Amino acid sequence: MKEEKKQKKALKKAYKRAKRKSIRPFKGLSILCIVIAAIMAPVFIVLSIFDNTVAAYVGGTFWNLVNEDESAQYYTSDFDSVEEMTEYGLELAQLVEAEGAALLLNDNSALPLDSGAAVSCFSTSSVNLVYGGTGSGNIDASSADTLKDALEKVGFSVNETLWAFYTDGAGADYARSSSSMVSTASATTSEAPWSVYTDEVINSVADYGDAAIVVLSRVGGEGADLEYEDTNYLALDEDEKEMLSQIAAMKEAGTVDKIIVLINSANALQVDFLKDNEYNVDACLWIADVGISGINAVAEILCGDVNPSGSLVDTYCYDNYSSPAMANFTPVTYSGDTDAIPDSADTYMVYQEGIYVGYKYYETRYEDAVMGTGNTAGYDYTDDVAFPFGYGLSYTTFTYSNMTVAYDAGEDTYTVSVTVTNTGDTYSGKETVQVYVQSPYTDYDKENGVEKASVSLVGFGKTELLAPGASETLAITVNKSDIASFDTYGAGTYILDAGDYYLTAATDAHNAVNNILAAKGYTVADGMTADGDTSLVYSWTEDTLDTTTYAVSANGTAITNQLSDADPNLYEGIDTEVTWLSRSDWTGTWPSETVQFTLTDTLIADLQDVQYDAAD
Repeated sequence: MKEEKKQKKALKKAYKRAKRKSIRPFKGLSILCIVIAAIMAPVFIVLSIFDNTVAAYVGGTFWNLVNEDESAQYYTSDFDSVEEMTEYGLELAQLVEAEGAALLLNDNSALPLDSGAAVSCFSTSSVNLVYGGTGSGNIDASSADTLKDALEKVGFSVNETLWAFYTDGAGADYARSSSSMVSTASATTSEAPWSVYTDEVINSVADYGDAAIVVLSRVGGEGADLEYEDTNYLALDEDEKEMLSQIAAMKEAGTVDKIIVLINSANALQVDFLKDNEYNVDACLWIADVGISGINAVAEILCGDVNPSGSLVDTYCYDNYSSPAMANFTPVTYSGDTDAIPDSADTYMVYQEGIYVGYKYYETRYEDAVMGTGNTAGYDYTDDVAFPFGYGLSYTTFTYSNMTVAYDAGEDTYTVSVTVTNTGDTYSGKETVQVYVQSPYTDYDKENGVEKASVSLVGFGKTELLAPGASETLAITVNKSDIASFDTYGAGTYILDAGDYYLTAATDAHNAVNNILAAKGYTVADGMTADGDTSLVYSWTEDTLDTTTYAVSANGTAITNQLSDADPNLYEGIDTEVTWLSRSDWTGTWPSETVQFTLTDTLIADLQDVQYDAAD
């Protein structure tokens, strides 16, 4: 019996060894499959969401037709070939940059540079431009020209030693990582510290000192807010300041003749470094994200082949934190039982600034400060704003004259006509004329919480290329419906207040406010930054409050508020009252702290992640 038990035991062990040996490969394969699945699952999710972006990178198509009818024309191209289409796209991207780049500073006509100038390109971003944004704004720039390529195409010679320092030398260690399809974390600045510049690199500038071209780049897009709590990402970092300081010293020593700054960012950079011009910058050009071929247009602007005619689409500030939107720009967690709501819904943000974003804040508070209304607490516009919305210089000068306005009752439109003349004697150029409107801010508005900006852009147009001395009359149409205001708490629809209205043709939003203030009788003696031009202002008076004309859409549907629940003061699931920023009392309504909401049964029910009821 003992021998039999031993034999069975031995057989059992042998069986287990054989079993383990036989399943070992499959066990390893299973582990490998689990690892691959863990990796591939999120990859497939990303690919399914961003299939078009990936297709653009790998050369695939954007769609797959099922049961395709070979005789059908699903899309008729305007181009005979992919190559022709691609070439057109490159030309278009370059044209957009040429027309859109905005010249912010040009002291002593520093730009354009002389033909054949020898230049030095500074910053790690100079060799690593931001061509596009993240997410939907991402592009494949692997075949795009560099700044050096573009500068050499227009005849400039570029400092090879400095360029190599950023591409292959010590400066390359500080290069910004390439933008991805989706931002997963706030971007950070990454400039090479001056301590890593060698004597050879610094000494090389002497032979390429006609201009130091400094590129300041910032990335921004989907996936994450730009860093603002611990670091102001849109301000210069210490390495960038040191670099500019050293270049300024080179200029002082005569090594560099001019300092040119290129702002390569779709986000409004904080330009406090230009307030007192501590780095002796001669010219500053906003070039935004340059796209696949736009850097070539930038080079053409620098050499004078293109005269810049773009206008800023943001207010550029000395202090980005001066915006009321920054007073409480932070996610807040609900009070109460947050376990009762999805994790993705447990925070919120209240935009207490309301309509007062960008120029609609800065220009409105400025006008109220000049007129002595709205409790502005001695607001000083020049402390905050460097370059107003719509701002942009040229290599030549323009004047506006003969402004007329005609109202068409049948079309309910105003046609603003103004003559633009190139008053320079050297350069041909284009000018962008902007039309702004001011609506009256009445007692009715104050009682019902209807907020009005001092000016609103309602139209614009650009001239053709005008030779010195040449003129062109632009006619810009303004829909009167665009002048109406939405009255949330009163009429619950669009209204046109009783009172005085103003239309003005202007170079930018601040110029527009000054024109209207001048028409009201104000001058620099009242605190205006400059006198306005009353000849560029048209005014009329509406006798009565109109709550019906613009309360109906073009197809005859009554216009009412369909989004009341988005307003905490109208939503029945929130008990806390929110104070919105109001020009009736800037100081008293300024957001001072975050608004705390407590979860209620109604709010908990509405925050559940349910898109529709399957029973419906």
